[in-house]
Amino acid sequence: MSEETPQNRHARATYGRAVRSYREGRYAEAIDLLEPLCGGEDTLGSMAKFYRGAARRDLGLEHLAHQRYSLAERCLRAAMTDLGRTADLGAYLAQLYVRTHRIQSAEDQLEAAVRDVHADARTFRRLAQLQWHAGRREEAYLTLRRALRLLGNEAELHLQIGLFLSAEQRYEDAHAAFARAANADRALPEAFYYLGLTHCALGRPHLAVPPLQRALDLRGDDLLAAYQLAMAARAAQQQGHPVPVRPPALDASAAPPDFRRLHQYIQADPDFLDALLHLPRTAEGRRLDTLLYGVVRSILRDRPAYADLHYHASRLCVRLDRFEMALEHAQACVRHNPRFVRGLLHLADLHAQRDRCDEALPLLHQALACGADFPDVHCRLGELLLHSNAPAADTHLRRALQLRPGYARATRALEALAA
Repeated sequence: MSEETPQNRHARATYGRAVRSYREGRYAEAIDLLEPLCGGEDTLGSMAKFYRGAARRDLGLEHLAHQRYSLAERCLRAAMTDLGRTADLGAYLAQLYVRTHRIQSAEDQLEAAVRDVHADARTFRRLAQLQWHAGRREEAYLTLRRALRLLGNEAELHLQIGLFLSAEQRYEDAHAAFARAANADRALPEAFYYLGLTHCALGRPHLAVPPLQRALDLRGDDLLAAYQLAMAARAAQQQGHPVPVRPPALDASAAPPDFRRLHQYIQADPDFLDALLHLPRTAEGRRLDTLLYGVVRSILRDRPAYADLHYHASRLCVRLDRFEMALEHAQACVRHNPRFVRGLLHLADLHAQRDRCDEALPLLHQALACGADFPDVHCRLGELLLHSNAPAADTHLRRALQLRPGYARATRALEALAA
């Protein structure tokens, strides 16, 4: 056995200090120490490269958490050179691109990530969410179905399908998807929570109580689930279906869910607010809408450029009959992300409700230019152009019927045009 040289002893000592620095969270220091060791072809060189990659990754995530986006991107890209294009790194980088509104770059990263043999359900789910928010709904569904074929009966994938269906107000279909998610993972509180919400949306509060109770049993500190459970139990009782609930059951007049828990929901799940915003408008729901708006406003104070949060804030204001505030948030949404299709369509609707056709039309054309070649969009354009006797009304209404044969609303508008 060859005797260890002073150079080797020094390298091993440096490696030891670097690993300690990494484990203690001093990532930049670890990277500097590991740099001269990474060129070796021996075991020490390989391990140094691995820890350098891990330190670059964790430093990148630290920058990301503090919104230092340029530094985060640089570190994550460097980590990929050491660790390879693993699904989690691709997803982290995509998350960075979404935050800086570089949507095509985010999609490219996630497309590469889902081709990785180690891609998980969460990565597919992020790609589908990105496609959905870009207005490509069918693609989003296809991504999730492809993931189900590749990964099997994953609860997260069924959950996301259910959230998409809820956003389209297809509650029966959403209920079936949430039921599949709950059956796939009996310990997933979100599946039972949303399963309960779909029963509420379908006017079946007595059936909502058991899944909401299960969600609360799984996560006892979830005050929002407790609040929804109390409302469902009260509604069931009013309908003549008293259903027993187990503590902690909050009375609807009790203290509402705390901001911290709602912050976590809203920031972790982009479709959480969508699901709630499609619930029927009730007096009890208005209390929740007021609370949610307060939470979203508090998040926007720290992140004023988040277009999707302005979009949700605007929709909450509509439900609360605060039109001018709804308009301000909708305008901020498209100002921060001019390619956010749902934001463009929502702002166009707000202007149309006030008969401001000249302001609504450019927004609908902008949505079309961003890929929103949907029957509803063409129909809205046709109806607005019909009021101003523009010849293009006919073109858009016929395109709506081409995309959705038998579309009654477009048919009526064409008949009005011909009259």
